[in-house]
Amino acid sequence: MSPHRHELEDIIFEGLISLRNIDEIRFKNPCSADIGIRQSDGKVQGKNAGEEWVNLGPGPQGTQGFQGNQGFQGAPSTVQGPQGYQGNQGDPSTVPGPQGNQGYQGYQGVQGAPSSVQGPQGFQGNPGNQGYQGTQGNQGNVGSQGNQGNVGSQGNQGNVGSQGNQGNVGSQGNQGNQGNAGAGNTTVYSVQGNQVTCAAQTVTDIFAGCAAAISTTYEYWAQISCVPALGVQGAQFGVQCSVAGATVEGNIMGFQVADRMKCSRQSSQGLTNTTPFNMVAGTQGVSLTGIIITPGSGSPVIGVQIKGVQASQAWYVKANSFITIVKTS
Repeated sequence: MSPHRHELEDIIFEGLISLRNIDEIRFKNPCSADIGIRQSDGKVQGKNAGEEWVNLGPGPQGTQGFQGNQGFQGAPSTVQGPQGYQGNQGDPSTVPGPQGNQGYQGYQGVQGAPSSVQGPQGFQGNPGNQGYQGTQGNQGNVGSQGNQGNVGSQGNQGNVGSQGNQGNVGSQGNQGNQGNAGAGNTTVYSVQGNQVTCAAQTVTDIFAGCAAAISTTYEYWAQISCVPALGVQGAQFGVQCSVAGATVEGNIMGFQVADRMKCSRQSSQGLTNTTPFNMVAGTQGVSLTGIIITPGSGSPVIGVQIKGVQASQAWYVKANSFITIVKTS
């Protein structure tokens, strides 16, 4: 038998056999067939009766043994030993244990290297307490005036308000300046103040005349009271403008006999026939009506003239005879 080969017969081993210095162990059974175990090239091999050597793997794990009784507590050490390994986690309990005391806060860890990926935004923190109000600052300088804004659209007309109370009567104001003459009709009168004696066969102005404007149309009306001399030729009457070129259109009406009227036409060319007049001596009347258009230059004056036709007759025109002219355009 080699130094590292052992053959054992009728030996019962209880416990562990170390193969540290043994290459091979064989056991003889009653059938003269041997079984054994050996170590070869760092591997453990086993041999059954009549079979070749085979590598042995680890066997199945055995069941955990019972926990031993707790030993006696040793005397407290003045040197704290190293922390033991964490034990296996036990089966979860169906009854929650009491909550343990909160541990001390650990030291702050070392700050890690900055990440290239931005993390999600954290939740917004609670608003802080309002700070104390600061002292009022100095008033700033007045800024320059801004540009005027655009004119807004006109608003809707408001409702008519109720009528206010009547105010007190004010003091009388100063008299205003006289206004310009209006453009309406203008009436001008000319009245003979005293009785006028008319020479025979001589044209005589009965009135001083009415001053008129140029290129203006006037309506005229004259009433002449006179005393003719005896005769058969009578007298001539007519409306006259002091400036040549006036346009006249009118009628002259008077008595030819004691009970009969006669009307004659007057135009710019003069009378169409003898002016009607009563041949009987005494105060009698003649009416003249029509329009006259003054010329466009000069200073026209409108009046009434009389002429005795018979050379021996001297006529008298009574006081308060008159002419009226009214501007129409």
